[in-house]
Amino acid sequence: MPSMEFAPDGSLRPVSNKRDRSSSWNRKRDRIIRDQHYCFICGDIVDKDLPGNDPMGPSIDHLIPVSKGGTDDVENLYLAHLMCNKQRGNKDIDEVRYTPQSRVW
Repeated sequence: MPSMEFAPDGSLRPVSNKRDRSSSWNRKRDRIIRDQHYCFICGDIVDKDLPGNDPMGPSIDHLIPVSKGGTDDVENLYLAHLMCNKQRGNKDIDEVRYTPQSRVW
C-alpha cells in the first residue's frame, strides 16, 4: 500500500513521489538521446551537442501524444529536434512530416 499524507482539505491521499518519476524520465531521456541519432519527424540528424533550448537541439517526442492516450514508455518516445517537436504539437505523425528550416535567420 502506498504511503499516505493529509491534503490541505484534511483528506488522505497517496504520497506522490516526484523524485522517482523525474529520475525515471531522465533515464529514459538519456537512453533515447544516446541510442537514437535522427529526428523522428523530419529525418535529419540531431546535433546532440546543442543545448536543449536551441531550435535544432535534441528533445524527446511521443509517437502517440500523451493528450491522445500515449504513455512515457520507451517504445513511445523518440528523438526529435526541438523545433520539429514544437511544430508537431499533438498532431498525428503523418500530418507533419516536413524538413526543418535553417537555423540561420
